[in-house]
Amino acid sequence: MKEKIVFYFHGKDGKGESPRSQMFRNLLPADVKLVCPTIPFGATESLDVADKAVMDVMLENVNAQADVVVVGMSLGGWLATVVCETWGFKNCILINPSLSPATSLPRSGVSKEEADKYFAVSPISGSTIFCANRDELFDFATIAKDWEPFCDVRHVSGDHKFDKTVQTEMVVAEMKKKLGL
Repeated sequence: MKEKIVFYFHGKDGKGESPRSQMFRNLLPADVKLVCPTIPFGATESLDVADKAVMDVMLENVNAQADVVVVGMSLGGWLATVVCETWGFKNCILINPSLSPATSLPRSGVSKEEADKYFAVSPISGSTIFCANRDELFDFATIAKDWEPFCDVRHVSGDHKFDKTVQTEMVVAEMKKKLGL
């Protein structure tokens, strides 16, 4: 049987072990390996930590085939996209993603100099993208139109935190679908 692995990358100021990751853990089958590293802020630093987390898990499974899903929330959406591109993963789920951090981070108090270290990315073709209709940071009604031709964009009720149980259940249902469960 193939290993089932989910990598979850949180947003700015988040933590790997959080109420959201615990909800994911509680809703996923016990045999799914959920990897939730705490990602430091900073383009280079976050990429280094994410790459090490993926490398460690993939080396553990070097002789086994694995179904992998990469999930990213907000700034973690940027990181999830880069990880998918780097590692060749096809199953990506983005939640209120910040895919142009150099533009969005200054709105949350980050200096332009620091924000400019983040390069813009486009979602991986076939990604599932959850966009909250009352997001305080992003205007997904406009942004998501560019993604709809090659991604499954889902406009859902909620704000940027995306912290309602029903929202988490939607994301976990998509994880299970992409894992073939």
